[in-house]
Amino acid sequence: MFSDANESEFGVTDFAGRDNADQSGPMIRSLSPEARQQLQEQVKDAVQSIAQSWPMRAFAYRNPLRGMEYLPFETAIRRGRHLLGGNGYIPNEDYRELYREGRITDYAVQLALAHVGPDIATQTITTANRTIAAADVLQSHLLFGFDSLDPALLAWQLGAGGATRQFRADLPADSSTRQYGGASLLTELWDRTLAAIDRAYVSTDSFSNKPADPPGPEADLPEGRTMSDWLHMLAGARVVDQINDQMITWNAAFVDEEMAGWEMPGREKGFYRAWNDLAQRDFSGRLLGIRHFGRTIRDMPAEPEDAIAHSLTRLGIPESRWTEYLSRQLALLPGWAGFIRWLGENPEYHSQRKHPTDPVQYLAVRLFYEVELVGAFCRREWGIEGTLPAVRSHCRTQSEQLPAAMHSDDHPTDDRTRAICADGWRLFHLAQFIELTPQDIDGLAASDIRTLLGWLNLFPQDNHGPVWLE
Repeated sequence: MFSDANESEFGVTDFAGRDNADQSGPMIRSLSPEARQQLQEQVKDAVQSIAQSWPMRAFAYRNPLRGMEYLPFETAIRRGRHLLGGNGYIPNEDYRELYREGRITDYAVQLALAHVGPDIATQTITTANRTIAAADVLQSHLLFGFDSLDPALLAWQLGAGGATRQFRADLPADSSTRQYGGASLLTELWDRTLAAIDRAYVSTDSFSNKPADPPGPEADLPEGRTMSDWLHMLAGARVVDQINDQMITWNAAFVDEEMAGWEMPGREKGFYRAWNDLAQRDFSGRLLGIRHFGRTIRDMPAEPEDAIAHSLTRLGIPESRWTEYLSRQLALLPGWAGFIRWLGENPEYHSQRKHPTDPVQYLAVRLFYEVELVGAFCRREWGIEGTLPAVRSHCRTQSEQLPAAMHSDDHPTDDRTRAICADGWRLFHLAQFIELTPQDIDGLAASDIRTLLGWLNLFPQDNHGPVWLE
């Protein structure tokens, strides 16, 4: 949509922008009518996931997933959780309590699990003493849950936590492990589990002294996230909160329906232009650390579509991700975004006729603040520009400065400790609930151990909700 040439394939042409000496991004360009229409369609697609909010005096409830009703239920819940946060199911532990109370039966659990992983439902592992069925592993995982352990908690769990001296409180009373084993059995089971993990990992050369792999997905902008999201994940930056504060302030003033004693001037021009006129004289931007705040706003494009394209280009967001990126921007303040969507889709509403706004104008303003606040944070904290390529490069070369993203905690751990906490801990608890003895663990080949853990991986706790619901 933008290029270094005077005109791109979308018909983008230059127009007056910042002085060359102070330009902190690409030259501002004007979109062609065709390109503006294309961007409007992208915004229309992006806003579909945001449920409309009617005027507060006219609606009694709001389904936050209304915009996803065309999707299969589980898909909509999963997408809504990623985009909007929250959970479409009650916590797994609440379902487990219902099971312990007898309100969910074993028969119902087995019927529901029959729909999970049909490719593995009939798989088994045979040891010298017994056969382990995948169905039993999945059922135990559903009923009791086997999570990885935070490495920072390992020493405490093995010491004061008593993990190798006392059984889990939810281990059934009639379990042979509980009835015939004591603290010595648990200690031996843990020791054999450690040996099993060593056996499984050494066979794949996972504990070798080869150089560490380069940073993985955490060194790039996660799918469905914005730059301000990412800075929060990397360094705890409050950029999203700062942007939301600005958007709430300006939107509340603009959509006021003659209730305020002092009306926001210029609203008849539309939200984007009214904001542009007034914000140039707003001191809050300077307090937020935005350089040349008034002049930067004054030099923004006249059309909100051009402003959106310019901001996304300055951030370095690939055009292939624009729709996804805009959708997440809307989801960061879904109540206001849903109301703005409703106004934009109801042009005959009396307030909208007088003071028009829509998601395009909303995003033009929101992205302005993101560009400037992301840039201010990155320059202040890391001495780099606030662009995707610059932050990506910084993550890959200065990972020690980013503990929140590159490490799960402040306790450096080696590969073996991470393997123990991720896989050994799960295998140790699984063994108790499916009644594996230390000798059974000893009899597991490296491939069998990886198969057991693979079954758990195929049924993560995030996927338990639909089974419980059924």
